[in-house]
Amino acid sequence: MKTFSNKYGMELLPSESPQRGKLLIGATLFGTLRKEPPTKLDLLDTGMQILVTRPFGDLAPINVFLSCVADETFLQDLEKTGYSLKDVQNAKDSVISTMNQPNLKVAEIINKYLPEFGSSFDINEHVLATGDLSGPGIMIFKEHANNAGVDISLDNLPLRYPEFVKYATENFLMDNATAGTNGAVAVIASPNIISNISSELKSTGYDPHIIGTVLGKGNGTVKISKDVNDMIASDILLNQLTIGDE
Repeated sequence: MKTFSNKYGMELLPSESPQRGKLLIGATLFGTLRKEPPTKLDLLDTGMQILVTRPFGDLAPINVFLSCVADETFLQDLEKTGYSLKDVQNAKDSVISTMNQPNLKVAEIINKYLPEFGSSFDINEHVLATGDLSGPGIMIFKEHANNAGVDISLDNLPLRYPEFVKYATENFLMDNATAGTNGAVAVIASPNIISNISSELKSTGYDPHIIGTVLGKGNGTVKISKDVNDMIASDILLNQLTIGDE
């Protein structure tokens, strides 16, 4: 039996169970494109801006909460910072609620700034690149910088719960506390496009932030403030960034 969604034109197709004897959830999405995908890293150039659809670091409150429940030592340390288990539980519930919301509105807005399939990109009219902060967090920008051959400056790092991101980092609960699942979406485009997208996101209830700029062609350097030390515990990751004094 298959179900059909009139709104989005999607079908759910039956499939044989892998018979693993335990719960296994997965999905494969396939379809056709009407617009060109925003993967034009080769077009990134000086002055283009980077926007995220909302503050990030969603997984930190979850990890802090689970650690405090599992080990009273973590809870005692957390309470010394002025926060209670209830505080982190509220934060955990809040980020889970956010992560449960699909990014359909974000996709619809980005879709408006993409050329028809088979058409060329115009840097003054189209979104050139996007990224998902779910797994890599802000390290997605290092990946983009390397692939595009540009240098990037990240000047603003908005966190949903900076106190719990810092706690998770200081206590090595996470290698990279800027991650989230389903995370914020990053958009890179010319300033006029970013301004339009930011306004549309705000009008639909999102909290977008412009977090950086493309400095120009380069060697894939990502310049970032020393605040990143409160967000990433892994020296391997930090060593990939150029960390400033401010």
